[in-house]
Amino acid sequence: MLYTKNNKLTTTTPKSVVQLPNGFTGLVSSLMVSNSGTGTNTITVEVSTGPKEDDYTLLSNKEVEQDDFFLLDLNTGIVLQPEDVVTVTAGSAGVLDVLVTLDLTYSPLSTNRLGSGA
Repeated sequence: MLYTKNNKLTTTTPKSVVQLPNGFTGLVSSLMVSNSGTGTNTITVEVSTGPKEDDYTLLSNKEVEQDDFFLLDLNTGIVLQPEDVVTVTAGSAGVLDVLVTLDLTYSPLSTNRLGSGA
């Protein structure tokens, strides 16, 4: 099932855009950030995976100019496991809209997360 989730950032407080429910995996195909605020702003996108040592940063302080957008087209996709969370943080107060598109798949069987040492 294709799904697009959005969130509007107006402060520098981190916000969750997507949290996968139990029983589902997700293949993220794109992430778009638009800046309708005043001036250039930055965006940081992180994925929390449960075990802190497996968390990762997808984008770090990526600049998005005023009245412009940034599209991260993930041809190969990023697989999210149940309860993974995509969090976004603006570098300064303004108006950033973030859209994440993913394909949700019902996966009722338990999944094994390969550790960073695997």
